[in-house]
Parts: sequence; C-alpha cells; structure tokens
Amino acid sequence: MSVKKTFYIDTEWDGTEIAEIDQIQIDVELTEVGLQIQFVSWMHDDDCPPTKPDPEKGTWELWNYEVVEIFLVGENGEYTEIEMGSWGHHLLLQLDGPRSIVRKEIPMQYEALDGDGRWVGNGFVERKWLPEKIVRANAFAIHTTGDKRRYCCHTPLPGPQPDFHQPDRFALWDEI
Repeated sequence: MSVKKTFYIDTEWDGTEIAEIDQIQIDVELTEVGLQIQFVSWMHDDDCPPTKPDPEKGTWELWNYEVVEIFLVGENGEYTEIEMGSWGHHLLLQLDGPRSIVRKEIPMQYEALDGDGRWVGNGFVERKWLPEKIVRANAFAIHTTGDKRRYCCHTPLPGPQPDFHQPDRFALWDEI
C-alpha cells in the first residue's frame, strides 16, 4: 500500500505569507519499504557545511545551513526529523519528544542537484526509521544568513520566535 502526500511551504513560521516564487512543494510517498521525498527550491547561496556529505551518518547541525525539513510524528509523540541540504547533506534524527534525541547518525539516500538558480532534492528514508503509525506532520525550509535568515513552514507555529519542535501543533497526517 502506498500513501502520497504533498506539503506546501507557503508561510513564514508565524503564518506570514511568503512570495509565490519562494514557495516550495514537497511530494512524499510512504510505502511499506520507506518514504520517498522530492522537491524543488530556489537556491539562496548559503555557505556549504564544512564537511562532505556522509550518507551513513548525516551532517550534525545541518539546520544551521540551507535546508528543507520534514517532521513525522507517531501516535505516542515520538517523531522523525528529516533534514535535506542544498549541498547534498542530510541529517536524520529520531526523537521520543520535543528536542529529546534518541538516535542520530542515521543513514539516508539523498542527493541534491542544482541548476538555473534552483536545487532539486530527492531522498529516501527506510521505513524502520519512521514512526510506526504517523499521525501528524509538518515541513519547513530554512535559508539565508544573519538577520535575514528565514524560517518557512507548511503549518505555522505559535511563539515569539521560530520553534519547530511543537509536534502536537503539526497538521494531522490524514488532512495533508
């Protein structure tokens, strides 16, 4: 059985609409073997992480660079955070609650291709790294540096500053 979903990143973290040119569509397909991910984003020319991409371990602190992220939440509040960077780096984390990492350095098949001012991300995460039953989800895009840094998302989140670790406020999986 296969489930296809599409995330639209069309607002800042606080719900402020972003220009159409900056919006991102992320297509995912969940099957018995894993999650296939595809998206296209404008290139914001952020710095490259200082290490080469490592498909077996990922790149720690990738969120400090240009990334597209997907968070998938299970019925007991556990979640998987999938980060994909414009330079071909990834970071895959399993958490048992907000900011409570239980596993990192998880392998992932991922490639980023660039051209015409855009980058295309294609990834695959094995099913064993995802929550058994997904009940909530959200998607994010982070880019640019310094005081111009942008935090964009599918489902806006409350608070005085960007905080993506609010899984109980993500969209219901069945409604995406």
